[in-house]
Amino acid sequence: MKKEDLRIDIINGRLTVFEVAENHGGERGYAIREGGLFSRTLQLPHGVKEDEIKAAMENGVLTVTFPKADKEVEPRRITIA
Repeated sequence: MKKEDLRIDIINGRLTVFEVAENHGGERGYAIREGGLFSRTLQLPHGVKEDEIKAAMENGVLTVTFPKADKEVEPRRITIA
């Protein structure tokens, strides 16, 4: 897979990596494709700056890196009335 075949989006604190579908029409307009489309989504840790996320692809391996959040957020306890 080439880097041109992938796309990475960040929406509402979720990072999604997915394969971009290409329409290869033949003489009769048929699209022939081996394999299938895929996508993977993960929730980004709280406090990660989205503009500091980087991605690189080398030898078919995609690496997505982002800096560790400044500090972990403590859970907020809610009293039941």
